[in-house]
Amino acid sequence: QSTYFWEGAWRNAQEHVLTALVPEAYLEQLVSIIKSAHNYTNPEIIARRLTVLSSEYASWIHDSLAELQASQS
Repeated sequence: QSTYFWEGAWRNAQEHVLTALVPEAYLEQLVSIIKSAHNYTNPEIIARRLTVLSSEYASWIHDSLAELQASQS
C-alpha cells in the first residue's frame, strides 16, 4: 500500500515491487518495456549496480547471464 502526492492531491494505491537482474546492456530495453506496460505516467524505476555480494551469489548471477546470452545466440 502506497501513499503519495500526485497531480495536486494525496493518493493511496496498492502497488507491487518488481526486482529484475539484467545485464547493464539490457537496462534501457527493460525500462522501455516497463514504461509501455505500466499504467502510471511516471512509474518508479530504480537501477543499481551490485557492488557487494557473496561469491556464491556472484557465481550464480554470472552463470545465469552466460546461459541467457548463449540461448540468444
